Order: sequence, then structure tokens, then C-alpha cells
Amino acid sequence: CILIEGDRAAVVDFKTDHISSPQALRERYAAQLFLYRDMLSGVLGVPVAEGILYSFHLGSEIQVF
Repeated sequence: CILIEGDRAAVVDFKTDHISSPQALRERYAAQLFLYRDMLSGVLGVPVAEGILYSFHLGSEIQVF
């Protein structure tokens, strides 16, 4: 999911992994979110200021950047 507000964007990636902790999910997917950030900022022409994972299993959001 890409959210654009004014001159910045955020990317939210929804995950269904049955994982034990937010840190484990962050470690598993941080590189993927950084790739999304780099690609989207070039395509959208605005900085991607936030990268968030949402874990359905944990029922919470995990801030990556």
C-alpha cells in the first residue's frame, strides 16, 4: 500500500507470517521495504519517508524506517 500526503509518501506492506516477535519480522523484511523505498521515490518523485510492516498475526504495525 502506498500513501501519499503532500510532498512525501509512506509504504505499508501487509504480512501474514506466523512469527513470534516484531523484531523477527523487521529483520526478515527490512531489506524488501528499503528496495520499495528506493524504487518508489524514483517513480513517484517524492521521498518515501516511512516504511511500515503490518502483521496480521501480531495485530500490530512495525516501523522499519
